[in-house]
Amino acid sequence: RNLSLLQDVFSKSLTPDRNIPSRFFHPHGGRGWIFLITTFFAFLLGEAFAPGYATRYCVGKNIRATRIGIVGVGVFLALVFPAVLFFIALFARIHYPDIDPQQALPMVVRQLNNAVISGLMIGALLMAVMSSADSALNSATAIFVKDLFEHQLGWKGHGDRRLLQLARLCSAGLGVFSILIAVLWPDIIGLLLFTYHVWAPAIIVPVCVGALSKHRSRRMNRIILATMLVATSGTLIYRLPVTLRDTFDAAFVPERLYALCSQFDPAVFGVTLSLLFFTGATLLARMLFGPQSQAA
Repeated sequence: RNLSLLQDVFSKSLTPDRNIPSRFFHPHGGRGWIFLITTFFAFLLGEAFAPGYATRYCVGKNIRATRIGIVGVGVFLALVFPAVLFFIALFARIHYPDIDPQQALPMVVRQLNNAVISGLMIGALLMAVMSSADSALNSATAIFVKDLFEHQLGWKGHGDRRLLQLARLCSAGLGVFSILIAVLWPDIIGLLLFTYHVWAPAIIVPVCVGALSKHRSRRMNRIILATMLVATSGTLIYRLPVTLRDTFDAAFVPERLYALCSQFDPAVFGVTLSLLFFTGATLLARMLFGPQSQAA
């Protein structure tokens, strides 16, 4: 698309023949509809049941207030967030066509040349990041203390002071580990998608089964554990050809299969694998051992 109108406004910044490819304005960005749809579901599934969100839900005044808050925030973000991201990306593409996508937002903030607005934007970003990090650390620490230390290891007789010390150590350790991962893996979107690829296949089906099913048995626990292991392992194996090709330029699969793996998001593949394995394992166990009982 020719930028003739923008060239009149930014005559010193844009060359007369500056164009933006038409694929920039396509919903899928030139990556294909399969990529768009599966990536959308990757974010949908990856954000589902996230402990950080569950922490926020639990502080609602009541169920009605919590529902209103969730719907209100969702509608607001759906209306505002895509538009803001689009114009930031467009501005960066106009002024810095060859820039690393990870640097688009910092360069846009720098280009504003306004200390007040830049400070507000940076402050808002830091507050959003710290809010999410705080919820994630608190949730992870609670999981370690309640599920691992108290429930699995049986450390209930050590006193609250001991558990509080362990919680602080876990929170600090997780924080340091997160910083190291962020430094070693600077690709923000890639790191976020990787967490979805591990989280969604392992969690979505087990949580849905636990919340919606009335059956409680050791057999069900074994099937759930096997489902989590198989789905997570299968997803990582599914990611392997693309990772080896993009990182080490090592091609071990045909080009057509590589293109399909690049288009079809691993999170969707993993959740589908998890659902199929759980269904198959449940039916197989019922055929071999009969209907399960609550005490089985």
